[in-house]
Amino acid sequence: MVSPSATVTVPPIIFISWSVKYKPMRARGYSPLTLCLTGFAWLTLASILGLAILIGLVHGTPLPSWVRALHVHAALIGGVAQIILGGFLLLVAPPYLKDRIESDSHPIIFWSLNGGLTVMLVGLWLHHDLLVSIAGFVVIAGFFSAIRSLWIRAQPTWNPALSHSWYYTLAFVGLVSGSACGELMALGISPESYGYLRLAHIHLVVLGFVILIIIGMLHHLLPIVWGAPLADPRLVQLTTIFLPIGSLS
Repeated sequence: MVSPSATVTVPPIIFISWSVKYKPMRARGYSPLTLCLTGFAWLTLASILGLAILIGLVHGTPLPSWVRALHVHAALIGGVAQIILGGFLLLVAPPYLKDRIESDSHPIIFWSLNGGLTVMLVGLWLHHDLLVSIAGFVVIAGFFSAIRSLWIRAQPTWNPALSHSWYYTLAFVGLVSGSACGELMALGISPESYGYLRLAHIHLVVLGFVILIIIGMLHHLLPIVWGAPLADPRLVQLTTIFLPIGSLS
């Protein structure tokens, strides 16, 4: 809800700062936009797999369990996570590119996420846990590379709203922690706790990363779209505090 009589004040946007003094970037190679477009391609593929799974269930001929694993990992890693990371890299101006002449290319992130995911899907298909775990480490390396780039870029913009930077930090912790739980599952470490690791793997990625990022960005973008501030800033503060704590707990 928004207050129609309130003065429009746009809150500071964490991670989003595009200075007008920069010239348009010549995007070459593996730009953040390439990451986003590739993410949409993965989402399309995952949607096709999901439709095939649904048709199989309706007709009483369910597909093998590894197809569901392909569907979930293609959607979350190749699609959602890659789009979120690519979107942040697209919106955050590199502080070290004067006049933005150099190309903003991220080949390590691109190939770690997409190459690692492809090998991971092959491993899930072949039921080869070692292959899945190796590919998982490659994907996690891509996550760390993207987070490091965002950390360097975002530091100059954290001063106006330092109190919110921890929120996004916890979201990325959720992404890495959830991925680490997946690695423990693939390596067969602590098999007696497999069920708990699976729950942590799913919830840390979906709740601890995806949901936190979406809600955090909505808090910043909705006042811009509506042209009015949020009606209750205190409720926003409570959400910012308790949502990540609850998700990671």
